[in-house]
Amino acid sequence: KAMANGMEWAWVWRHNGEVVDGGNEIWNYGQEGPGYIFFAPEEGFASGDYSLEVWVNGELLTRSTAVMNNAAVAAGN
Repeated sequence: KAMANGMEWAWVWRHNGEVVDGGNEIWNYGQEGPGYIFFAPEEGFASGDYSLEVWVNGELLTRSTAVMNNAAVAAGN
């Protein structure tokens, strides 16, 4: 999807289905961006399923998932 200045975009991070972080902004990065989204919990990641949803002008643009297993958590990831 081509972005344009002035579009509304939002993101939602979930852990095991519960919202743990998110935000929204007005896009001011031109047609090609880049815009960045990251999640770095102060207490570190807990094991389980994580997902990220990115919304543009109220429509879901993409959803990604990742699984943090006990080995990843123990390694500090």
